[in-house]
Amino acid sequence: MKPYLSLLCLFLLTSCMKDFEVPDSLDQSETDIVKYIADNNLNAQRSNSGLYYIIEEEGTGTRPATDSNVTVAYKGY
Repeated sequence: MKPYLSLLCLFLLTSCMKDFEVPDSLDQSETDIVKYIADNNLNAQRSNSGLYYIIEEEGTGTRPATDSNVTVAYKGY
């Protein structure tokens, strides 16, 4: 019974929490991002989802298949 009570309390507490809102200072427009890239002479590419990325060192060799396991190193900003 105690695990169910704990889960119920957790559910009730989290359901009453206010939704997270992004502060205005973090809400940058596409124009701001493009300007930042140009001002800093970056060679960023835009994916279909809107993510800008830079490939600093492209690998060589055979490309992985869709069902391959790969290791990727990345930095997010």
